[in-house]
Amino acid sequence: ITPPHISFPPHHFFTSPLANMMLAHRTLRSGANITLRTARSTTRSSTSNQLASSSHLVSSQEHDRHRYFSSRSSFDLPDPRSFMSYEDSLEYAKSQKWNPQLSKIVATIGPTSEQLPVLKDIVRCGMRVMRLNFSHATVEEVELRMKNLRLSKGRHSIFTDEGEEAGVASTGESSVHKNVRAVLLDTRGPELRTGKLAGDHSGHETVHIEVGSTVTLCTTDEVRDGGSTASQLYIDYPKLHKCLVPGMKVLLDDGAIILTVTEVESEKENGTVTCVADNSGEIRSRAGVNLPGAETDLPAMSAKDRVDIKYGMTKDVDYVAASFIQNAEG
Repeated sequence: ITPPHISFPPHHFFTSPLANMMLAHRTLRSGANITLRTARSTTRSSTSNQLASSSHLVSSQEHDRHRYFSSRSSFDLPDPRSFMSYEDSLEYAKSQKWNPQLSKIVATIGPTSEQLPVLKDIVRCGMRVMRLNFSHATVEEVELRMKNLRLSKGRHSIFTDEGEEAGVASTGESSVHKNVRAVLLDTRGPELRTGKLAGDHSGHETVHIEVGSTVTLCTTDEVRDGGSTASQLYIDYPKLHKCLVPGMKVLLDDGAIILTVTEVESEKENGTVTCVADNSGEIRSRAGVNLPGAETDLPAMSAKDRVDIKYGMTKDVDYVAASFIQNAEG
């Protein structure tokens, strides 16, 4: 029978009386041992207590460090290829079993990444689609990037002709399909832009727009020829005042500056749009303008887009990305 001063949690309850008595005996003996150890510990000197405390702290730190390292996953461990040269990483990849890359990485290749050594590293790190921005890229830049992409060996297609034949003979599978990299042609689309800034002779000048300041958007030739300022910006879309209402947003320079529309002169032929700046920032000449939620009559494909797509077909591009889509019809 269990002594009255000892209680057990529900999961420690046994149906056998003998088992209950044995468990009670062990509990009483454990309590006596704890009492004896407590009495002995009170007779120790303060120095011994400090040593014991330090020893316990070191032991606790060792335990925490062991738990930290034992709990680390493979995602925390560095990739061996990150410490290798490009050639050594290719040799390392030859000895490893091929695992298909589940995530497809789309990378925009521009002036800072189009050179062969840099592009090789980008391909080695897993790029599967090279995006070409035809809003800025020239024909010479596009051809250079596609040429260097073909010269960049992938992580898995690294075999010589003899090695490729041996691989096919042993596995019955060619490595060619493991090194497929696509090219995406991103069209310019029906872009809206601000005008040239007043006094910007170099093309690199900027004006500062302060948060809370009033900015008037104009579409007249007078403002265009006189140049834009921080308080008055020219927008190259004559029907701007027809597609905006108070409360809508206007994004300047890919959202670097956000404006909230407060007033629209929709009844006038060349009405202005008055906005308030939601944040501070610098604006440059010919900055891009986005109108989220606004319906415009701009064509889904501009004349430049048609020329770029025809050129891309001659270069065997794989994907075409349409910009500034408003709805399913374009």
